Amino acid sequence: MTHTVYTSEPLLKLIEYCCCGRSLDAGTFGTMGVGCGSAIAAATWCRDHSPNTRVVCVQGDSAFGFSGMEVETACRF
Repeated sequence: MTHTVYTSEPLLKLIEYCCCGRSLDAGTFGTMGVGCGSAIAAATWCRDHSPNTRVVCVQGDSAFGFSGMEVETACRF
């Protein structure tokens, strides 16, 4: 019997506690690389509808590797 502990679990619990009902999570086995796109969409919505809300994207290096070039493209255009 094995048990895997993901290093992000304590952080995710804290985010769920502090931002109840306002967090997006792809889940432990979710699709990597969706965080940046979701954060950009949330920040765009908040800019117009809730300007005092801060959007934070928490992801690991591998997940950023899947979406890093999209961030560069978004900044360029």
